Amino acid sequence: MHGASNPKHLEILILALESFKQLEFPSSLWDRVGLNLIKLRKAGISFPFNDVALATLAVDKGLPSWTFDKQFLMIQKALPELTLFDETLEKSTIIPE
Repeated sequence: MHGASNPKHLEILILALESFKQLEFPSSLWDRVGLNLIKLRKAGISFPFNDVALATLAVDKGLPSWTFDKQFLMIQKALPELTLFDETLEKSTIIPE
């Protein structure tokens, strides 16, 4: 919701996100997040903590990560077990004017 460009866009995002099941982030995954951050740093790349946490959760649950953030392609190179959901939507169908 952070990326909402106006109140109508926020409303659309909230409605869209309600269709997804929210996953708990088990406390047992925090160490793996740290290990993945180390693995990425050793590969010469640094990413925001929250992106690595989401990637770690996706791997743990065996789910693809659905993102338009190109950084996840770089994360996937260091964490090949990460799968990415392949969706091609035009911006105009996602963000209202």
